[in-house]
Parts: sequence; structure tokens; C-alpha cells
Amino acid sequence: MSERKGGLISNESFYKQCLTNPDVHIGSREVMNHTTHYYDKGDEKIKIGKILFCDILYNIFEEIITNAVDLAIKSRLNDWKGSKVTLIRVTVDDESIEIYNNGAGFQVDKGPYVKSITDGEFYYEPDAAFTIQHTSSNYEAKNTKDISFCGGKNGIGAKAAFVYSDLLMIKTQNNGVYYENTYALVDKNLVEPRVVRDECVIKKGQKGENFTSVKFYPSFDFMSKTTMNSIMSLIQRRVRETSMIIHDGSLKVILNGETHNTGFIDFTKKYITRPNIQVIYHEFVKI
Repeated sequence: MSERKGGLISNESFYKQCLTNPDVHIGSREVMNHTTHYYDKGDEKIKIGKILFCDILYNIFEEIITNAVDLAIKSRLNDWKGSKVTLIRVTVDDESIEIYNNGAGFQVDKGPYVKSITDGEFYYEPDAAFTIQHTSSNYEAKNTKDISFCGGKNGIGAKAAFVYSDLLMIKTQNNGVYYENTYALVDKNLVEPRVVRDECVIKKGQKGENFTSVKFYPSFDFMSKTTMNSIMSLIQRRVRETSMIIHDGSLKVILNGETHNTGFIDFTKKYITRPNIQVIYHEFVKI
């Protein structure tokens, strides 16, 4: 009988598999030439061209801002009075990205009720959302208005920002209950990476608006020769896309202190780089 050729079957944990095969979940760790749309700040136009960047770096930003966009849409479809997202604020520096929205925060007042099928422990909503694989509010959503419109149901999305960062910090407030925690995935080069969570901070009876802030420090050592500057033209395009999603102008998006409140028609005009082209549309669908 001939001997089977090829590699042996192996089994890896979720975190280890994310690190050894990132392209399965989020894209390549290498810097590659992509043909894509980007924002040209000089001409104030959205153009298409070749941009050198690392998939992971841009896509972990995309996962977090998508969550904020989802919340902005759902808060209007469900008419969440007092918790509609009217502000998404993006802050980017050389080391970190922070995305803030002023919609309904995580329900930490329910206590650590999310049970992990991996270790059997119970976790607070933010801990589960960012550090426990295959957790999502979409799995048992009965109402179509409660399902994510921009994101998916694989339960990995936001976890990618945690896995591919050196540190992730979450701050959230909902109905006067404030929650804060910091997470890190350590021993990434070993057989089994470990999740480290700080002791959470919970404060009740807090004043001020509901909000969620996610700040993460991408693992540049894991990505090949990339910098935050390589994706700024893509972030600038995405911010402008985000600002025009709610057509009535009630969503303000801020990038590094600069406010964007672009209507749909003004946004489409940014794609027009040739003269004498007219924008034609029929009607808006109200959200």
C-alpha cells in the first residue's frame, strides 16, 4: 500500500489559527499593491489607483467603524429615543486608532451573563464582544431591525482588532452605568496565546450621554513594514462614506478634529474627476 504524501492533520485554537493564517479572517499581513478607491486630500476627490498597504491594518479599522455604522442605522430603524447615534469620532495617530460613537452602550448592568463555550466562564458584554470568539448580538435576533446591516454573523469581526493589536481599550456607558477595561493577547509566538484582561472598572449613577469608545494599538511588528500613514487616504474615504449614510444629515463624523457631514449627492460628486458629468438620482430611501 502506498504511503499518503502531504502534511499531517493538526488542530489549532482560534487565536493561534488567526495568527498563523490571518488571510482566512482578515487578510494578508504583507504590504501589497492594491487597486482601490482612496481620498486625494489635495484635489478633495475620491480617485482610484494603486495604494501600498497591509490588509490587516486597514481591515481591523473597518471592523470597528462598521460596528458604529450598524448602531447608527439600527438606532434609527428602532427609534431608540435618546440613544440615536448622532456622532462617530475617529482619532488616528502614529500608534493607535480610536472610534467613538454616542449611541447605546453595552448593557453591563446585566452583569457577566455571556457564557463562553471555550472555558465555561461568564463575561460582561464588552469582554465577550472583543475577546471571546463567535459572539454576536445577531445570532438570536428575531426582529429584522435588530440585525446588523453592514456587518456579518461570523462572530469574529471586532475580535480581529483585538487579535492583531498589542492592546485594546474599551470604555462604554449605558443608562448611567460606566464600564472600562483593557485587553491584550500575549505569548503570540507560543503554541497557545493567552488573553489578558485587566480588572474592569464599573461606575453606576454616572451622568452624561451613552457612548462606546474602542481604542486599539495595532501590532505593527506582526505586519510587514507598514505605518498608519499608509492607510490614511483609505480612512479619509471611509469617513466620508460614513457621513453620508444617514441622508437627513443627523450623523456627524469627525476625523482628527475635522467634521464631515456630507450629503449623498455631494459625496457622489467626489467621485467625478472629469468635467461636464451630471449626477442623476431618483429618490432616497429614508432610514
